[in-house]
Amino acid sequence: MARLVNLALARTDRFGAIIAIIGTTLSFAAPLWIFVIAVTMVVIGFFVVHAAASGAVAKRAHTNAMPVGSASAAYLFSYYLGSSVFGTTAGTAWHAGGWNGVAWMNLALLVVCLSIAILIRIRAREPAQLVP
Repeated sequence: MARLVNLALARTDRFGAIIAIIGTTLSFAAPLWIFVIAVTMVVIGFFVVHAAASGAVAKRAHTNAMPVGSASAAYLFSYYLGSSVFGTTAGTAWHAGGWNGVAWMNLALLVVCLSIAILIRIRAREPAQLVP
């Protein structure tokens, strides 16, 4: 059971991003009940990714003997900076294309998020290289 839990936790970031991508894709549907489910999926996916990322930052900082508080502060600073920038950009997307504009922007950001999560996992599997 412990292996199963560890396996699920190791994929949490990617799983959350995929849930949010599916939810955003479903949000293009017209019926209100599908839209409500879609937005719920986006919110759940977002919070799963955010929780996994903040936990991973602390774990990596501790593993690399770096100050965990500083690493967490840098993560939160980046989180709120991105929220401010892309929150403002979402207003521009809304003005340009309504909900579809916002959803397309969200999909693009989620694909970037998923790509970064995959790249981090690939790099974590590579053997460490000594720097001369």
